[in-house]
Amino acid sequence: MARSRLTKRTWPKISAVASRKLADALTKGVREVRVAGAAKLDHGCAVPFSFADADGDVTQGFIMRYTEGPVDALVAYRNWCPHIGTDLDMGTERFYSRNVNRIYCRTHGARFQVITGVCDFGPCVGLHLEAYALRVDGDDVVVTVSKDTESADASAADS
Repeated sequence: MARSRLTKRTWPKISAVASRKLADALTKGVREVRVAGAAKLDHGCAVPFSFADADGDVTQGFIMRYTEGPVDALVAYRNWCPHIGTDLDMGTERFYSRNVNRIYCRTHGARFQVITGVCDFGPCVGLHLEAYALRVDGDDVVVTVSKDTESADASAADS
């Protein structure tokens, strides 16, 4: 599949600052995925999303809302267990257990703290979920994915 190539000739007329930011983002492989309506999620609910990674492979992630006491956060993680590399939800689109107050893997029962993504029970204790930065835009959530997703900061957005 051929990809169109952005050049100065094909770029729309935008400010020098915006075009510099766009060029930097394209060079670094930064992409954004908009997930419609995700900002309206209830506590413990999640919505999956997919995108093509730097190699063109489809990668899946999920956005989840976590509300406990004063904390009201949205988090975004890759749908991938660091233990053996399987999907956390095994296709069910259910990532969170209210009983243990954790994101969990349906394969071997690993449990991950919602805000940090760190495994605190199961076969991968001390490892963490791969986090994506996010921002709220109205009712939508925009997730930032990049070539180097391992360095993405765990992000929580108040809404």
